[in-house]
Amino acid sequence: DRWEELKPYIEHLYLDKGLKLADVVTTMKDEHRFDMKWKSRKNLSSAKKETLTATFESRARAGKSSTSVTLHGVPVESKKMRRYWKSKARDQTQNMALETPSAVRTGGNGPVLFLKWNLPFASMRRTYISGFDHASPHGVSAPTPGSDISVDTPSTAASPHARSPTASVLANKVKNDRAYLFVQGQHDRLLNSLNGREREVMSEWLYQYWFFCFKTSKHWGRGPLAWTAQLLDFEQFRSRHARSLPATPADILHETTRSEDHQPQPLNLCRWFIHVEEVIYEDFPEVEPPGDPYVQDPRDEVTWSQWPAHEHKPPLSTRLRDALEHNDFSTVPTANLPVAVPSIAKAAQRCPDELLLEALGFSIMSRNIDQIHEISSKLQANKYTFGAIFPLHLAIEYLDGYKSCCGVVAELLQHLPYPRTREIYLNEAGHTLIDSLMISILKSHSSMKHADVDISLKDNVRFAGEEVDICGRWDADSPCMRRLLSDGTPCTPFDWKHKFCHTSTQAVCHSIAMLNAGLPHSWMIETPSGLYIRRCFVCGLKMQLQPLHSLVVTAFHLANHSCQDEDLFGILAALLCLLSFGHDPRSTADVSIAALIQTVDADDIEVLCAHEKLTPAGLAERLSSAEALHSWEVPTQTGWAVFRGIL
Repeated sequence: DRWEELKPYIEHLYLDKGLKLADVVTTMKDEHRFDMKWKSRKNLSSAKKETLTATFESRARAGKSSTSVTLHGVPVESKKMRRYWKSKARDQTQNMALETPSAVRTGGNGPVLFLKWNLPFASMRRTYISGFDHASPHGVSAPTPGSDISVDTPSTAASPHARSPTASVLANKVKNDRAYLFVQGQHDRLLNSLNGREREVMSEWLYQYWFFCFKTSKHWGRGPLAWTAQLLDFEQFRSRHARSLPATPADILHETTRSEDHQPQPLNLCRWFIHVEEVIYEDFPEVEPPGDPYVQDPRDEVTWSQWPAHEHKPPLSTRLRDALEHNDFSTVPTANLPVAVPSIAKAAQRCPDELLLEALGFSIMSRNIDQIHEISSKLQANKYTFGAIFPLHLAIEYLDGYKSCCGVVAELLQHLPYPRTREIYLNEAGHTLIDSLMISILKSHSSMKHADVDISLKDNVRFAGEEVDICGRWDADSPCMRRLLSDGTPCTPFDWKHKFCHTSTQAVCHSIAMLNAGLPHSWMIETPSGLYIRRCFVCGLKMQLQPLHSLVVTAFHLANHSCQDEDLFGILAALLCLLSFGHDPRSTADVSIAALIQTVDADDIEVLCAHEKLTPAGLAERLSSAEALHSWEVPTQTGWAVFRGIL
């Protein structure tokens, strides 16, 4: 104890030499680096407790489970800190509630709670520009040199595997803090607080929950009553990624070698959705052979039967919340998770409307129109806005020309609140619903890159909704897609795609028709596109296209990055559809061909002011001078000529 060691010298300065107390303090600090606080209070302030907590957490993250902390030379009582942590965790849990603040929404993936975690870890890590599976350099901190807190780690502990009471309480406190970050939508902060292994476990569990919600929503009312981890086959589709140390650009930029030997392939042929005019007739009750709803083959839908009426309660949203408590859907035990899942479940229970909104999102993604109708009606009755998930954009991102076609869009339009707010038409990226349809076309039928569509998407690795094919050839639960994602390939391979076909054309055109019938006409006609925006480097003019101009550029890119045998039939149908609903082919927009398709060097673009006002036909004419046209297949060139002729 330095007090006892230096006591004779302090007495000498004060009593024998007659120095004032302030001079004694200065002398001891400067000459002996002895700076202790006299008359310390027994109780610590909240601010000081928070500082001490940060020190304990920092040491715990560094693997120092046994730590002695002193404040002003006085040992900090661990019991006092444990009481503080327990009290704070109790208050935090009681006040925790689900939130989807608009400031932290993510592009194209709806709210930031559960809907966005649609990738297993092997693929998720490749969607982050920074190394997703390595600990953040800001995750561990140490006391500032010269501070009034000192830390000492004993050389030996009672047991190398035994966790002290302080360490146990601190671990629970950290898990609860992370749960709070999650329900608040602060996922970047949450990820930064985790080390590499914790991120992997957390990401995998969140994907398993997403997949459970998707399957439950998709098949609600039919088939297995509860989708457990065994039925969901997580072991069969276990991630086979190889973690890199350290992260490298090649690892980050998502170029992955796929093993063709064991990679299931999607169907070669499109599916087809047939619309049948509703006819009023006398309905005979459908008689199904008796079957045991509890004994069904989850891999064979032919064996599935409808649920008994009493099994529809509790509703979908409650089932999704209950799953957080029992965790039967996951191969990851709750105790192994770096967050307090029970706290998340309690937060969900306190916010039934937020959970209803999540359930609506999963119903849209899985295209369960009956559930969309039921949940939308409940949200309407509760006067709860749908805007947080941009439901129409979400429906277009997961557009399915096989099982639902335009049905999801049509159903949502019946339930949107009135008067309709502008955010229903524009999403957080500034894209219109027509823009989302254009992205869906390019995503499904071309090798187009994100940055060429919208420069603000340059850091995106994949388009939203790639796990569902517009032609019905694969779905998020198809073996080919699950194996692809578990092997660390987040993007749909180009050799899986095919031309803009009739199935896709029908879904796109019918969606345009539904939007025109259900939304204000001025929104569809007058709102400029959020795609292909450029700015003049000379005069600063923002060059923003009108909807028809955006369609022209989309047609050009579809042709320039086309699949085999592309004849532009689908984009021709979309053009005729827009024209029939009143889009004016005589409208003009400021366009720079050089900036739009970069026909000159970037250095030259900066010194040129080459934009001009063009009609859609004029834009198509100027694009026709691009050298790329000479490499197009004959059917593609023919389709482009017809497209120009129509304009």
